[in-house]
Amino acid sequence: MKQLLIIVAVFAFMLPVHSQGSESYTDKKNELNIGFFNAFELNNFSDLGIGYKRMVKNGAWRVGTGFGFSNSNSDNDNGGLQTHNYYNFSPRIGYEWYQNFDRLQLQYGTDLVTDFFKTTLEDENESTDYYRFYERKESKASIRPFLGLKVFVTKSISISTETYLDIGYSKGTVEENNNSSSSSTQTENGASLVLGPLGVFSINFHF
Repeated sequence: MKQLLIIVAVFAFMLPVHSQGSESYTDKKNELNIGFFNAFELNNFSDLGIGYKRMVKNGAWRVGTGFGFSNSNSDNDNGGLQTHNYYNFSPRIGYEWYQNFDRLQLQYGTDLVTDFFKTTLEDENESTDYYRFYERKESKASIRPFLGLKVFVTKSISISTETYLDIGYSKGTVEENNNSSSSSTQTENGASLVLGPLGVFSINFHF
């Protein structure tokens, strides 16, 4: 909530200053956006995001997806090998309204988002006959109201940031198996309410 209040305060300060310049800085109808980092957590790589917008009067239809994957190997505490795999895919579709203030644009609207997530962890040591397997899979559907700010660098390039409130329901399974006990699978379902991060930037190309 603190992040959302910061963005609202910035907008409240800027609206009187730019209220005379309500025309759009660009009249291009198409936008391709690529977002890939959190400016406040540079040591924590975020999932890549790509999207497309089609502008209409005072609004835009928007589609996009976030995705990420990783594969890593490291030594575990037992002197063996630990393998970690991660995969995420989150398509979305939505609509936004916007208000123009010269080079600045205030954006607000709602996305419908689905998210598919899978992570696996394997620990093994052949010399001690140790083995452990862990897998978590989850799917989620969300309604995501958002608030954002865009700054035009040129009429063809802009930079924007958004924060959002994710209201969703998820279903998932957790599977564990090791050489000292039989495998087990648990099902996890539940609703969630999450405030998205502030500082996730995208670079936008207008054409």
